[in-house]
Amino acid sequence: MGAFSTCTGLTSITFNSATTTIYDYERTIPATTKIIGYDPSTAKDYATKYNITFEVINLATNDIYRGLVAYYEFEGNANDSSGNANDGNIQGKVTFENGVIKKAIKFGGVYNPGVVRVPTSDSLKFSDALCISFFTKIDDTTGVTGYGAVEKYGFHTVIAKSHDTSGTAIWSVFYDDCLSIVYFSDWYSYPQFSISGSAKVNPKNWNHVVLAITNNSAKI
Repeated sequence: MGAFSTCTGLTSITFNSATTTIYDYERTIPATTKIIGYDPSTAKDYATKYNITFEVINLATNDIYRGLVAYYEFEGNANDSSGNANDGNIQGKVTFENGVIKKAIKFGGVYNPGVVRVPTSDSLKFSDALCISFFTKIDDTTGVTGYGAVEKYGFHTVIAKSHDTSGTAIWSVFYDDCLSIVYFSDWYSYPQFSISGSAKVNPKNWNHVVLAITNNSAKI
């Protein structure tokens, strides 16, 4: 979440978050400045209140958002900020804590599990390629095997498309001072496509992971 106060000399300003804090004063942003942002958003609320021109952000022409189908800020909820309405439903033990930029979601772990379930939609049906980016850290290495058995250095499901033991899944695991990310294309189909990547990191620090996948390749 950013904060804006007394901006001058601007012809336009773009807010790439639905929940940016704008100081509630009519001169914070000049009346001649066009505001570009999400609908709905705090930026649109400000523009409406002070009669400033507002333009809905065009995801298709914005390089940062081109092809974006889901974006979760986890500011106390699991709402999708991409504009595609892929909102998540929180179930079980889930809390929120300070993250890298704003808030982050925290799951209860093996013995007190939580999950965010996102209903299927056309925008989440990938055919050619996808890219997934997230920050992760592990407070407790206790996880599970691919068959559900609990072990000291087990897997932690980050994303599962279908469910945890079949379908596409992305797991994280920490062992021997290495954080490993494992991707399975399909748990039960053969030939099975999977990749993994490891790096020596502190698991209790935030680590940024990007996974890019096409029909015939994948890269972590």
